[in-house]
Amino acid sequence: MCLRRLKDRELVACLPVFRHTSAGTFVRGEVNVLTAKGAQLVREHYAAAGYDPEALRWSPKIREYANQTIDHELAINDVAIAAVTAARTAGIALHDWHDDQQLHSLKASGRVRFGDFTPDGFFILETPRKRQPYFIEVDRGTESVTGRAPNTWQRKIERYGAYLKERYRDDPYFADLPAPLVLTVTTGPERLGNLLDAAKHIVVSLAAFPVPGR
Repeated sequence: MCLRRLKDRELVACLPVFRHTSAGTFVRGEVNVLTAKGAQLVREHYAAAGYDPEALRWSPKIREYANQTIDHELAINDVAIAAVTAARTAGIALHDWHDDQQLHSLKASGRVRFGDFTPDGFFILETPRKRQPYFIEVDRGTESVTGRAPNTWQRKIERYGAYLKERYRDDPYFADLPAPLVLTVTTGPERLGNLLDAAKHIVVSLAAFPVPGR
């Protein structure tokens, strides 16, 4: 009933999308997204509550999701929900969550210096004694682990390595933060073992060039 009222007031719209099935086929579904009118209402609420304007994760480009596969975007959202829930249960503060779309916008504006890659997410865990930033990679097992194709796991880790060694310490957007960890969420133990095997020589190489905390 609440969702129907939001749609009737043109605050939420329904987009047709596709999802992968376990059989390797596609199934058509729907997702509900904020309209420009709905986004403006949320923006006004955030302003009244004193939130950072960047907390509104919305763009007119949301319409481009129509009739596309959105498995990866939903998987990133699942990680965000799991991380927030786990942090709350443990009594740890989680803040500054950015998904891949927000990070891509920051890169396009020149505010971060990722270069030829964009992480799937970013957040900070904070306790009274420590702040720890994390970059997120959501691996759904759909890409090759090794090889020179742009989206293999090996190439992704190499790009992370170059960024952490050469640009992170001078990236103004992450000033005053300690060295980040790259948190990878994957499909299961076997896939995890393959990812670790492929990354071993890269991790060993990175160990010789640690990024100092600040």
